Amino acid sequence: MTNGCKQMKTTLYHEIEPQTLDDVRRNGLKRKGDGEKSDSDTKTADAYLDTHRPPETIRAQLCRDGVLYGFLPAGDRIVDIRNGAEVDIATFDGDRPQTLLRIAVDPTHCFVSDLDLYDRVKRALKTAESDDECHRLAQVYWQRVIPLLDYEPGSIRRPEVMVVADIEPADIEVVSPDG
Repeated sequence: MTNGCKQMKTTLYHEIEPQTLDDVRRNGLKRKGDGEKSDSDTKTADAYLDTHRPPETIRAQLCRDGVLYGFLPAGDRIVDIRNGAEVDIATFDGDRPQTLLRIAVDPTHCFVSDLDLYDRVKRALKTAESDDECHRLAQVYWQRVIPLLDYEPGSIRRPEVMVVADIEPADIEVVSPDG
């Protein structure tokens, strides 16, 4: 039973490879494995974290290997995950080879992670820290992941949004001028 109210959506930004734009316009964005990731250290960290998920993340279908990643807006700017800076959207888009999309998402399907903690996990795995330390860092990482609705802007220096739902074409707008 529905109450007739339209689900409120929130805006995020997402990057795709330019050659995939026509497919995205036709079929939307689908959650998939590694997304745009090609770095083996990143894939290793994602796989490690996914094997150390707590039960509540499993119930929420939250795993690093099966989500869409998004950038948070900050007013008319975007939070750059490389350094946490709020950057003009046109400047952000111009600095990168990918095509930038504005996506409308159901915020109840979104979680925010701390990329500084993620990088600590990745570094610990790369430098062969002890199993206990890697496990501890994975626990801390997942404990810090919060629902987007609970996120307070600025509370995480480098926030990354993980979306546990596919995005329909009607909820996608191309921001990049060449798109």
